[in-house]
Amino acid sequence: MYSQKYQIVEDALASIGANLENKYDGFIVKKLKSSNTLDDGRTTKQTHIAITGEQMDIFPYVRATGYFDNSYATQDNELKKYFVLQIPAFLHKDNLIYLGGDCEKSEKKVYTSIVRSKRDGAADQVQMSIINLDTPDFISFRKLCHTNDYMIILKRKSQLIYDFYCIKATDVKEDLKSLNNHFFKESTNTVVKLDQVINSNTDDKDENINQNILEENNCFGYNKIYYGIPGCGKSFHIEDEVLKEVDKEHDVFRTTFYLDYSNSDFIGQIYPVVRDDGSVSYEEKPGPFTKALERALRNPNKMIYLVIEEINRGNAAAIFGDTFQLLDRLKKDRDGRVAGDSEYPVNNEFIEGYFKKNNVPFNSDKIYIPHNLTLLATMNTSDQNVFPLDTAFKRRWDREKIMTDWNEVDDIKNLYIPYTDVTWEKFATTINNKMLVDDGESDVSVSEDKQMGAYFVKENMLSQEKNAGDKDSLKAFISNVMDYLYNDVTKFNHGLLFDNSVKTYDGLYETMTECASVLNGNVDDSTVGVGKRLFESVLNKEIVDELFDQEVDDEQGTNN
Repeated sequence: MYSQKYQIVEDALASIGANLENKYDGFIVKKLKSSNTLDDGRTTKQTHIAITGEQMDIFPYVRATGYFDNSYATQDNELKKYFVLQIPAFLHKDNLIYLGGDCEKSEKKVYTSIVRSKRDGAADQVQMSIINLDTPDFISFRKLCHTNDYMIILKRKSQLIYDFYCIKATDVKEDLKSLNNHFFKESTNTVVKLDQVINSNTDDKDENINQNILEENNCFGYNKIYYGIPGCGKSFHIEDEVLKEVDKEHDVFRTTFYLDYSNSDFIGQIYPVVRDDGSVSYEEKPGPFTKALERALRNPNKMIYLVIEEINRGNAAAIFGDTFQLLDRLKKDRDGRVAGDSEYPVNNEFIEGYFKKNNVPFNSDKIYIPHNLTLLATMNTSDQNVFPLDTAFKRRWDREKIMTDWNEVDDIKNLYIPYTDVTWEKFATTINNKMLVDDGESDVSVSEDKQMGAYFVKENMLSQEKNAGDKDSLKAFISNVMDYLYNDVTKFNHGLLFDNSVKTYDGLYETMTECASVLNGNVDDSTVGVGKRLFESVLNKEIVDELFDQEVDDEQGTNN
């Protein structure tokens, strides 16, 4: 049985020019869902590859009793990743080229992470590939694998070593499809001596010792901008996904760009200090970039992060100044430096002076971003005209669009617009859809990036109960949401969303607050569409009908 199934895999790989040279005692074939990929446009924030069912057994994992044997509500979540297993794996030049990548050697050694995870009301899964822990080459491989492609993972015979391949969806034949979601194995033993595994990470004679240390500690820095519509969850994604396992108190530095933010704010500057005896001295005050750089140089085996919020609300090129050149990263070891270091060091008088005074280890009066410093940034696409990022700047950053996925929003989507029975999700999606409709009455269109994300509002702008609320929550909703829609989204075409009777924002504000005064204390929970008047006098009829009539239909359908 095993040999027959293995022959299918071997033939499938041979058909795309990949020939297996090693012996294997187990393999799995997995059809990649969109949630398993790193493709743009995904509707989920999941970044790992979920391995379920019998396929989990191809990997080793640590099972913590306090995590798995307790109920989902009482499990010790800290135990889930107390031990994260890094499995050694190989990627192959012929397969990488086939997928559209490149590779200098015939094979490339990488590491990916394995964590067994317990789910509420569902079977366990193995989460493979924690992107902030895996080696960058493995993440690059994942970016070459797309939805409906087939990933093939083979375990070398009696060894804790894996080979990864991927076949494009268009090249997959039916016999290979039949192997999906199964685990095929031979009866063999794999004995793993942990001390040998640890030592093997630095025993590769054909690799630079620095590179091995780099791989062992997962320290490959990068520059990445997360962008999307306002409120889509960019900062949340960085905080909850990218930095989830990071010591945020010591290893994360933050700053926010704004109109008057300068190079001296970012790098640092000299300030006069008045001492107790009245004398004045001048001391270097490092900026967030210099602080993050110092932390990275003092801790070469730890990944340090610099987070820049609203990167395009300041003049990014001017703020970076001469350190702009440091954003180019080495792709491989060169001249005593390792992959991930800045390719072109610079001289910076302030940073050099500060480092010398504080005994910070750095190389030959040259300043560079080390391999263990990652730069993360956020950008609202609706603000892209504030300080447009030029091509030279953008090409030095990876970019990822954060999409609004209402299915993953639990806390605020079912809260209500004050004094109405309209949920925030219903309101936002209705308005967002309307923005994309050509009304035929104006030459001015609304850009997609003006849409509102799920986290555009805060909880204090909404009501916990339908047809309820208070003036403060309503005023907060008007001042943030309605102001944005009137003065920003429809600035040149108010008729797209608003009634023709609305001539000014002041008039809109006054109309809605007066209506709330009438509704306050005079609502009937049994009445469908209570609060309709709140929007009737400000939004156009089409939107009002969609907000409230749909609610009627839903309730009628439920009753039937």
